[in-house]
Amino acid sequence: MRVENDYRGWFPHEELTGEIIAAFYYVYNQLDYGFLESVYAAALARTLIRRGHRVAREVRIPVRFDRETACRPYSGAISVDLYNQCRSNK
Repeated sequence: MRVENDYRGWFPHEELTGEIIAAFYYVYNQLDYGFLESVYAAALARTLIRRGHRVAREVRIPVRFDRETACRPYSGAISVDLYNQCRSNK
């Protein structure tokens, strides 16, 4: 029986996304609020690396619009594993 708010199995990359969100909450609970974004990004990258993920920071990621690259903004931090999984599914 599926509970109405039970979303397990509905999202692509669910396990990896859950690990990233858990790492975010770990960092936030350790540091609390009030720091610059760069502090949280560095702590999140370190946490993800310690948990066995490959992480890159300040990566340009192409944003596609109408089958063209619209821009290439910088990301704060990205799980290389998640990025590679998303690209391989296109």
